[in-house]
This record gives sequence, C-alpha cells and structure tokens, in this order.
Amino acid sequence: MELRWILPALGIAGLLGACRTGSGGELGLDAALVGGERRLASEEQWRGVAEQPVAGLSLHGSEEGLPASFEAALYYSEDETSLSPSGTAEGRIAEVQLGVRKELSLRRWIRPFAGLGLSVFDAERKLSSPNLGKSSVESEWDLGAYAHAGIRLDVTSHLFVEADYRLMRESEDVNADYDQVTLGLGWRF
Repeated sequence: MELRWILPALGIAGLLGACRTGSGGELGLDAALVGGERRLASEEQWRGVAEQPVAGLSLHGSEEGLPASFEAALYYSEDETSLSPSGTAEGRIAEVQLGVRKELSLRRWIRPFAGLGLSVFDAERKLSSPNLGKSSVESEWDLGAYAHAGIRLDVTSHLFVEADYRLMRESEDVNADYDQVTLGLGWRF
C-alpha cells in the first residue's frame, strides 16, 4: 500500500468508529458519491487547468444527541490542455478532508448543512513543450482548511441528493486554493 493512501484510510476508519448504531439498526452513516467543478484561485500558476472536474466520496456520521457530526471526504480532480504553440499543461489534486458538520432538519426532508475542517492534499502541476525540449513538474503535499455549505433533500428514508459549495485555503505556497461546487447522490446506512 502506498504511503499516500494511509491517511485517507485512517480518516475513514475513524469516522466509521465514531458512528453509532441508531434506532432501527441503522449505522448512522451517510455516504454520497459527488461530482462537479473545481476552480483554482491562482489561474496564473494553474494556467490552462485552473478549472478542473472533480469527483469524490463524502461521509458523515449521525448527530443524534450531539451538537454536530464528524465528516470525511476524498476528492480527486485533474485536467489537461494544449498550450500554444506546442505545449501541454496538466494539473491534478488528490485530497482527504476531515472535519465537523452541522445539519438542520426543515420539514423532515429538507436539510441545509455547513461544515469545516482540515484538508491534506497532493497537488501536481506539469508544463511540457516537447518541441522545445522543456518540461517542469511541481508536486507537493500540503495542509489546508476548508469550509462548506449546502442543502440535502431526502428522497426516501435512505436515499438523498445534495448540492454543496466548498472552499479550501492552503497553508503554504502551492497555490491550490479553490472554490468547488458539487452535486451528490447518497445513501443513509
């Protein structure tokens, strides 16, 4: 197992351990597959690949008897584009996020939510120009903080859809700050 996947595995294991079995034998865990668009703040450094499609897995536990629940998310985004006259730009970000989430229940099926936490990510930028024989790759692990808000609509007692706006600001000079909008389809276990 590669070292880069140990932290996400520990985060998910910790989240599952924090979940309690609710009434009716439910685990008290919500999981959603999400997809959307990520816009990186530094368009100059991420030239040509500042807008990336993003996909991921979002998990959060039950709030029963607690002021908020734990949450974890895994995200991956990448893009590649041609640069004139004869080069390419590639960008990729893989990350795990751990934090807390507060959800409100309106009319039992409308659930606005907000959360915040820490993000650990691996960002890579690659510029290449084969005709000129030049190539540069920057890759770095870094730590950031995120905040998000959205709305969840319960379709059934287990199936839900959600929309989420998320922003992440990192602590160093990787310039991987982003704003992200995703839609998700989830299941309550």
